[in-house]
Amino acid sequence: MPPDPDQLLLLTSTRTEFEAQTIATALEAEGIPVRVFAAASHGVQWEGGIANSVRVMVRRADAAMAAEALHRIRRDSRAIDWSQVDVGPPEDENPVLPPPSSRINGWSPLFYRIRIVGFTLLFSMMLLQWMGVRVAIPALLIAIVFIIAGWTPPDARPAHPFPRE
Repeated sequence: MPPDPDQLLLLTSTRTEFEAQTIATALEAEGIPVRVFAAASHGVQWEGGIANSVRVMVRRADAAMAAEALHRIRRDSRAIDWSQVDVGPPEDENPVLPPPSSRINGWSPLFYRIRIVGFTLLFSMMLLQWMGVRVAIPALLIAIVFIIAGWTPPDARPAHPFPRE
């Protein structure tokens, strides 16, 4: 019995999905149907790209034509004279930057303050549970001081308490 012409065969494997999709796009431009399997690379990212876990697969009937096209595409891509390629006009030397963000360490100011309140109350309650009622009042006073200090906007606080020389 002859092998199934619709069975998928491994054409090549790559380290990144971007590289595999680039190969697939080039082969599809040649009229060769291609499939990229990258699920394994998403599941084992701890390898850090040391294994070629992204697979580029073609039908058995298209395998020889795909291998020849891939070889030709790789050969032709090395022969590009980049000094002759028009990359468009140069970008502006001083681009317009977006206004500074009001976010604090990536958090919105309100959520940042709520987070500080939550962590402070959580810590003071844990301290209260471990140390007992004797430290309840000082722990809550410290928590209130931290909450008030955390609720003040960061811009209102001085950058450094003492001027540097």
